[in-house]
Amino acid sequence: MDELAHEYCGKILCFRIDADDYPRVAALYGVERIPTILVFKHAEKLETIVGTLPKSVYVAAIQKLLSQVLSDDDVALPPGPEDSATPAVS
Repeated sequence: MDELAHEYCGKILCFRIDADDYPRVAALYGVERIPTILVFKHAEKLETIVGTLPKSVYVAAIQKLLSQVLSDDDVALPPGPEDSATPAVS
């Protein structure tokens, strides 16, 4: 996730929460296994990805979200991760 946060810096926000430190947050979102990736748009959970999966699965979820932003907000789709060299802020 750190790599994706770096690659998509300025396009998405990435947060890491330790389920042991924040059990109420984990319970609120139904996190039962680690890792669990939750994809949100405007505070609405759109997708849950559970387990360690290939990077391409996470990229597909991010691109899907960015495409929805394009259709919903009529804005230009940001360039892909290969176009970004800005360091991630976590």
